[in-house]
Amino acid sequence: VIQLIPAKFTVLTQDQYLAGRKKSIKTDKPLAKASVSKWRQLRPLFLIFAFLFGVNALNALVYQFSFEAFMLDFMAGFFLVFSFFKFLDLKGFVSAFSGYDPIANRLGLYGWIYPFIELTLGLLLLTNTGVNFALYATLFILGVTTIGVIQQLRQRNKIVCACLGSVLNLPMTEATLIENLVMILMAGMLLIG
Repeated sequence: VIQLIPAKFTVLTQDQYLAGRKKSIKTDKPLAKASVSKWRQLRPLFLIFAFLFGVNALNALVYQFSFEAFMLDFMAGFFLVFSFFKFLDLKGFVSAFSGYDPIANRLGLYGWIYPFIELTLGLLLLTNTGVNFALYATLFILGVTTIGVIQQLRQRNKIVCACLGSVLNLPMTEATLIENLVMILMAGMLLIG
């Protein structure tokens, strides 16, 4: 087998390999994992919010601006985009979501249907159909989830935020809380009118 390996490669025994590694490491301390800033970790979330805001701002420039329409379109985009990411790895989402959502923690089926609920809410808001129902549903589902988020943040648990599914592996932070509170605030403002 060694004869089949090109001459530019060197074949070492395990002892030779380990001896060479020890020489290249100049410290006895374990190598630390490079820390990633909170901004870097949450960058995908901020980009999505920036894109949603930008698309809605452009829409407001092209058509007559309405604060109500802006909020409805923003919320619709939010639910549609966030449900998309959850669908990419539904099983991973359910696992992460049940770690902090009180309903998903007790009723496993809820975690499986949650992305479909978000998709439905997004479509209802986008098409201006059943808007009051969608807004009350938003208050309920995000209200419950926010309670779970607050509990996790208070306990300082380091868990994955399932807001963008399990694909992007975002940490649970205050940004998750703010994201939910902004959506709850917009739904409340639209209901009060």
